[in-house]
Amino acid sequence: MDADGANLHQVSFNQSDDFDPTVLDSGRILFSRWNHAGGVNGIDLYTMNPDGSDLQLLYGRHSHLTGTNNTDVEFIGAREMIDGKIMAILRPFTQPDFGGAIAIIDTPHFVENKQALTTAAGMNGPAQVDATPLQVRTDAVPSKGGRFSSAFPLWDGTGRVLVSWSICRLAEPDPNDVTKTVFVPCDDTKLADPNAVEAPPLYGIWMYDPITQTQQPIVTGQEGVLIADIVAAQPRKPSSDIPDKVPGVDVDADLVAEGVGILNIRSAYDVDGTATVNIAGVADPQLTTAAQRPARFLRVEKAVALPDKKLVDLNNTAFGPDRSQGMREIVAYAPIEPDGSVRVKVPANVPLAVSILDANGRRTSPRHLNWLQVVPGQELKCNGCHASTTNFSHGRSNTFSAAYAGAAGTGVPFPNTRATYSPDVGETMAETRARVENQIADKDLLTQLICPPKRSLDPSVNVLYCDAWTNPAVRAPDASFTYDYTALTTTSPVNDSNCMTNWSATCRIVISYEDIIHPLWRTPRQVLDPVTRAVVADHTCNQGGCHAATDAMAMTAVPAAQLDLGDGPSADEPTQFNSYRELLFGDDAQVLVNGALQDQQVQIGIDAMGNPIFAPVAVAPAMSSAGARASNRFFAKFDAGGTHAGWMTTAELRLVAEWLDIGAQYCNNPFAKTGCPVN
Repeated sequence: MDADGANLHQVSFNQSDDFDPTVLDSGRILFSRWNHAGGVNGIDLYTMNPDGSDLQLLYGRHSHLTGTNNTDVEFIGAREMIDGKIMAILRPFTQPDFGGAIAIIDTPHFVENKQALTTAAGMNGPAQVDATPLQVRTDAVPSKGGRFSSAFPLWDGTGRVLVSWSICRLAEPDPNDVTKTVFVPCDDTKLADPNAVEAPPLYGIWMYDPITQTQQPIVTGQEGVLIADIVAAQPRKPSSDIPDKVPGVDVDADLVAEGVGILNIRSAYDVDGTATVNIAGVADPQLTTAAQRPARFLRVEKAVALPDKKLVDLNNTAFGPDRSQGMREIVAYAPIEPDGSVRVKVPANVPLAVSILDANGRRTSPRHLNWLQVVPGQELKCNGCHASTTNFSHGRSNTFSAAYAGAAGTGVPFPNTRATYSPDVGETMAETRARVENQIADKDLLTQLICPPKRSLDPSVNVLYCDAWTNPAVRAPDASFTYDYTALTTTSPVNDSNCMTNWSATCRIVISYEDIIHPLWRTPRQVLDPVTRAVVADHTCNQGGCHAATDAMAMTAVPAAQLDLGDGPSADEPTQFNSYRELLFGDDAQVLVNGALQDQQVQIGIDAMGNPIFAPVAVAPAMSSAGARASNRFFAKFDAGGTHAGWMTTAELRLVAEWLDIGAQYCNNPFAKTGCPVN
């Protein structure tokens, strides 16, 4: 905001809380970020420029199991020390006493407790050390050393720390009146009692001196009063100034006007600084065809901000099988160049996630569970991707070295590619292509390029592939293809028809089950005689005799493959369509008995009396909210040689795949008038 409080605007974009901000000596902002998406749920330390640009993880993504007896702790109340290290409170996510231990963290050299930066290679850690000799516990057991709720290091050269500290006390029955409780100091004998009950905290303000390892009281604690945050007013030289970027001077004014930034990934094949393939090999069209490259497209997703329950009280059934994914919109798609690089516009000032896709537009990478952000005009650069199965962090620019060096020289085409795109040394294919195309202002001249008239920097709501690189003197270029929403006969999920040809920062792909997915099952799929035009076959999904509880004569029948895609609410969950439950949730097999459907029962044993024991027959769901590749039971039917090959279009299969990839939510628009269950 301005000095007078005007022009207040948001600079961090997260689906959960960002809090405890403080200005570092460098001018950057340090704060605690609650990362909460999917299976990720922890509070880490982040930094960014004051305008919200260059958001980076500072510390802690994989260092939470560093509390007492390796219990889980979060990082809050962080403050910079005079030597550049960080002092923070380590406490559980839920702590009845509102406190924990103080740690000093060597963030200039470490991103995790045991992971050093590339600039500190060889240092093994630990990065965290206790700031005081007190025996402070961070679990639910009474802490002999008391607990700290806040710490403020002084910059006066003494190393002293102003702290909010509560002494260890226990609650015991009053020996004079057992109906009352008295508070007594902790001692080893009392703490050895497993039934010891901790008294309410009594936080006062103290001055801790690390040289003498003593504390002096400043403000005595009072019963029922919680002193949670403290600040010392002290002489400080001004922090370094990091001014906001000026459009047309520091950043591209056109990007600012569009409300976009740029995401620049050097290579999707760079995972934690290690190349997962021979990048030079897959980038060479003579050695590798497009079909042989595992990374083909980038999907950019946006978190849907959920309204307060007073505004819209969403039922949990609105989220589907995995509520932890929240609701998501798809922002855009971009092709990944042969070397795994991508450089593309993305909306500014929104929480974003990305996914790597195969040639079918299906996610091959784990879900991205940390939100990215760019401010208007910013270019966010990253070397590559991160392996979620490791305990390594890559959220800082100096965490890993790049596995891909880019073009070997200036003016020399990438091996066996067209000379149309002439690289500068160190450029990726995406950087080269974007630079060359951006120099062509005339759209008529742009059409002379290999993939006219769209610039590679401009994303699309459709999945588009065009071979811009293969030198025809080497081999025939790979065939172009598109998965285009205009090929749908059902409702398009795109929020604005203009987005089909002209992408903008406000374009969104919103996929909710009732409105977008379920209509696919009742879309007519008839095969007509080419001469008489008579119906010779009907592959409509929920047509009687197929995936419906009736046969072609409208008589009750067992649905094909035990999968009922008929209309109407589910008997198991009335707020959801029956077809949704059938596709994504386990069920019991059914049989026809005297004209009625009943759960099939099979004998599984005999009880002690010799009587047979029966149990239902389980039917696995055809789809999984883990994604399209985890839903092969469904998609395999439509592959070449599958029993349903050709029955759904590539545009329809792409739509189902992307919906599964983002979480198979029942609803992705909390303000939808229909199809989004509310309480």
